[in-house]
Amino acid sequence: PMPLQVQIKIFQVDGISVFKDFGERNDVYVRGILTCQPVGKQASVALLRTDVHKYAHKMASFNYSWTFDIEAPVRECHMTLELLDQDTVTGADQIYAPKVLSLEPLVAASYFARTWKKAEPSEVHHQVVFDCFPPDHPLRARRWCFCCCKRRGKRPHVHPEPATLSMAIEVTYRESMALPPRIESFAEPKDRVDVRELMLRPQKAFRIILGPKNLRLVKHTCCWCAFLMVVLITLAVAWLFIHVFVVPLK
Repeated sequence: PMPLQVQIKIFQVDGISVFKDFGERNDVYVRGILTCQPVGKQASVALLRTDVHKYAHKMASFNYSWTFDIEAPVRECHMTLELLDQDTVTGADQIYAPKVLSLEPLVAASYFARTWKKAEPSEVHHQVVFDCFPPDHPLRARRWCFCCCKRRGKRPHVHPEPATLSMAIEVTYRESMALPPRIESFAEPKDRVDVRELMLRPQKAFRIILGPKNLRLVKHTCCWCAFLMVVLITLAVAWLFIHVFVVPLK
């Protein structure tokens, strides 16, 4: 068997459209379940995860790397990726349905390159698209009547707007002994906020807690209330003018 090392870099998730918390936000983190079985050996399973991007709306940044050691050739090597919302009360909730990332082609390419003494493959940038609701989502579990929906001119929308996970994968030859999976941050994630920053900047905290949709609703409500107040004040002034200046003259 040939010892190899696989490094997966998790950059960020863009286009999140499914939200578990009030204000169109999630406390997002990425979890990976690695399943690998070398030829002639038992399969092993490892659990890896990033840190949590709190108060995330449409984008969540991580800049985390997962490094694990394997032996090639492999009979099976894949990773199940999940986007989760951290909740201290109910536990982690799936934001989208999981996706399976196959690592077998990259492992095979590195194995044959090393065997035939060719240049090893370079780092591969990859995007994983999450485009389905999780199994327990209300819109996923609801049963639709095709006849009724067709007659009413409505088509059931059972797929959310997709979210895209940007990542990079690199498989290299390993000269040292095998180690347990390693998880570390390789760069500072962007657009992160903490409780201290929210306390120092209440206006930003107000926008984050309400969320884009609720913030627009509040703005529109305030505009309509201001318009109604102007109308009422105008009518009151007109009523006073009529009863003070016009009525006495008659």
